[in-house]
Amino acid sequence: MTIAKKISFGFGVTLAILIVIGSLSFVSTIFLMYTNHWVRHTHEVKEDLESLLSLLKDVETGQRGFIVTDDKEYLLPYNVAFPKVDETKKHLRGLIDDNPKQKRALKELDEWMNAHLKFTKETVDTGLTKEPGKGIPAAVEMIKTGKGKELMDKVRVKVQEMESEENTRSEEHTSELQSLRH
Repeated sequence: MTIAKKISFGFGVTLAILIVIGSLSFVSTIFLMYTNHWVRHTHEVKEDLESLLSLLKDVETGQRGFIVTDDKEYLLPYNVAFPKVDETKKHLRGLIDDNPKQKRALKELDEWMNAHLKFTKETVDTGLTKEPGKGIPAAVEMIKTGKGKELMDKVRVKVQEMESEENTRSEEHTSELQSLRH
């Protein structure tokens, strides 16, 4: 074998090794990007779910602060959080649009949240009304029924279910990708 052939063979082997390494790097990069996408997606969904819980707590805090004190200043968290709920639900709906199971769960969650918001608004409106049979004492009686707590408990359970589903889905995507990688 001549020197030129040996050099050509050496370059060929080196080129083949570089192509293999490049291909493996490319596949690893794609794997990491895909995994990162699902981790980010899961994080966003869970963040929106936690945000919804926090907003509902703020609505409830404002409602109860007002009912306990009969001071409208306590309605500030209520007034700030109430409109943000729909905005957050809309963002969440966009994130889970590709998952029929999560869409069904969000529909149920939406029903519980709407019922909770409606009840909270009714108690605040009752507390603000100065008509006979209404006002703060009537609002206190409404809260004592436990309906708000019951609805909030249902919201919490559904949020936990949706977070769990999101974790499961993320793990499945990662598993699928790892099995393709090997």
